[in-house]
Amino acid sequence: MTAKNFAIKSMLPSASPLGVLTVLTLAAVLLCLPSGVAAHDHHGHGHGEEHHDHHDHGHGSGPGAHVHGLAELNLILEDSRLIIDMLSPAMNKVGFEHQPRDRKQREKIDQAIELLRDGESMFSFPVAARCRLIKAEADADFDLEPPPEHRHENQDQHGKASGHDHDHADHADFSALWEFHCERPEHLSHIDFLLFQDFPATHRLRIQAITPAGQKGAELRPAEPRFDL
Repeated sequence: MTAKNFAIKSMLPSASPLGVLTVLTLAAVLLCLPSGVAAHDHHGHGHGEEHHDHHDHGHGSGPGAHVHGLAELNLILEDSRLIIDMLSPAMNKVGFEHQPRDRKQREKIDQAIELLRDGESMFSFPVAARCRLIKAEADADFDLEPPPEHRHENQDQHGKASGHDHDHADHADFSALWEFHCERPEHLSHIDFLLFQDFPATHRLRIQAITPAGQKGAELRPAEPRFDL
């Protein structure tokens, strides 16, 4: 699933507050973004930030590409409602993408999910905009249930079972959605993305925004975490 498709899917459960027509309109706009915003295969092979520039051409670095160190975000501002969703390789959040092998790794995934659900700590808005978090969701492509003891035996005896687990999590992702209500959206001049601080393995944020002023894109880095609306 690409970051763009995740944004559309994320809006559908809340169609009543927005209105079905509004949701369909926003979805249509997302799907019709310029070719530079067109999504690539979400499972494009990714590498670390230190190798990213060298391999971009061969593996794709556009929206939806699975590139370690890069997270994709969609932002929609309509009236007083601000929706931000994110799709990020699990490597950026927990340092691995295979299925958790022990309790420590399962706890690390749980902690990252809980941190993402704390939307108040992920972003900073101008005080005058009076934005408050009203919804936060986060999930990851991991099975957090401890495996049965016999599962390891089966994997040792049957290489296919072990290979299946590896393939399933080769490109595991975290997804998150935050919704804010801003009482004075006319004062929402910028957003500071603080998640760089909580997830230092995230080196870049690629953002696509739809606001009353039109469409806008940007790529942020830890030294410049501000997105101007």
